[in-house]
Amino acid sequence: MADDGTLTIHMTADQAPYFDVYTTPAHTTTQNMTGYALKFVIRRTVNGRPDQTATGLVFSATTASGISIGDGAGTGSRATVTITDADITSWTPGRNYKGALWRTDDGSDTPIWDGPVVLLEAAAQ
Repeated sequence: MADDGTLTIHMTADQAPYFDVYTTPAHTTTQNMTGYALKFVIRRTVNGRPDQTATGLVFSATTASGISIGDGAGTGSRATVTITDADITSWTPGRNYKGALWRTDDGSDTPIWDGPVVLLEAAAQ
């Protein structure tokens, strides 16, 4: 992920973007997410906003399937999302995507990260 919060994904490549979560804006205290239920989504954008329709969803993963929580800067502070090359073959390269990582425990629907997603088409191997 870029320093500006943009997530860059390459088509035809296996990837594992990760998110280190902190409880303070200065990144001095990490959040232990052990036991959290998480969901990661990528949606197409329409006029710069996420398309909230079913057809706008291009990728989704949860802690039950595709997201693991492990140690980052602190215990349990890193969420890693598994994206395989097969997950992104039909996407259109470009900047017309928005992503979000949500905590989805009952009573805790809270975005942990959200930002633009850029899909790049790399040269073939």
